[in-house]
Amino acid sequence: MKRVIIFLFVACATLVSGAKIDLSKIKSFVAQSPIEYKGLVDRFVQADTTLTIEELSTVYYGTPFYVGFTMGKYDAQLEDLYINASTVEQYDVVSLVAQRALNESPASFDLIVKAIVGANNGSDENAKEQLENLRTRYAMIFAVINASGSGILPEDPFYVISQSDKLRYLAHGYGAIEVLDESGIKDCKAVKINRIADDDVKDAIIYVKIID
Repeated sequence: MKRVIIFLFVACATLVSGAKIDLSKIKSFVAQSPIEYKGLVDRFVQADTTLTIEELSTVYYGTPFYVGFTMGKYDAQLEDLYINASTVEQYDVVSLVAQRALNESPASFDLIVKAIVGANNGSDENAKEQLENLRTRYAMIFAVINASGSGILPEDPFYVISQSDKLRYLAHGYGAIEVLDESGIKDCKAVKINRIADDDVKDAIIYVKIID
């Protein structure tokens, strides 16, 4: 089965501003106001498009600092299911596991993509009913990462919360089809990729920082 997926890149005009993140401020807010932080997350899970870019940045970049979330628990299992899925039944399993993982890391860019792919290609009607919600959440997190940095200079990397989000955003944000090499520079990573540009495949260096 051909993998079909449709993405919405902009949820609303407020999401395309050039906002920068303040990790210290976000970490402090999550630690000192966990109830308020969880309230923002709950609004995000409901695909509340009234959330500002600052609030969405807090939701996304606050994920590693919130004690109620467990990141990466399903990564290896889900990646294997996702890569090997080819039947409707297998995509239903991808959707189920991705949704379960999203309960523990609801703003993960990679998990949202896999949930969309699973629902799109599977037969589960309940999963399909979640597609509009998931596509809106995709657009929100895409915009947040996009606003975090250009990725074209080591002084201006884009920021993500996990290795899996890094790889997913390289593909969706920069057209990467293959990671060729990676090395540390300053406090970020220089990632050499093959990317699709102007109907051709070209090498590029993209700078990224995974927060911890």
